[in-house]
Amino acid sequence: EGWARGIAIDDRRRPSRNSVTVCAEVHTVSVSRRGQLRLHRVDVVFDQGFSFVNPLTASKQIEGQIAWGYDDTLYQAITIRDGQAVEVNFDTYPVSRINEYPKEVNIAFMKSNHWLYGLGEEAIPQVAPAICNGVFKITGKRIRSLPLKNHDLSWG
Repeated sequence: EGWARGIAIDDRRRPSRNSVTVCAEVHTVSVSRRGQLRLHRVDVVFDQGFSFVNPLTASKQIEGQIAWGYDDTLYQAITIRDGQAVEVNFDTYPVSRINEYPKEVNIAFMKSNHWLYGLGEEAIPQVAPAICNGVFKITGKRIRSLPLKNHDLSWG
């Protein structure tokens, strides 16, 4: 009770069917009854195409993308009031802290027989839907907008 796994997959077939990048993610989350969200674990399967020159660099790139996506999902938003941004510095613009990042991130590579489209941002789009699917499983609330800091995630 209070925890779930959310799943999301992205299949990028662009600019042609000959270059593809597939990335699937499972995010294990918990939501307290008061609505406090915590990301515990992330499991990633990433398409490596024919091969990677340096798999460790690819893993670190994916870990950074997960952190970026997590920050987008939970906090990042600019509020405009009277034609100006309210959040003008880090004291008013919330960002995630290192203690919020999951303790366990597992990345596995799937060898395939095609050209890889890229590794630059291919693991970011799955973060928000995977987390929101986990939140829905726990709370029964469908999230239709981000960031999650603007939503009441409490349940009972």
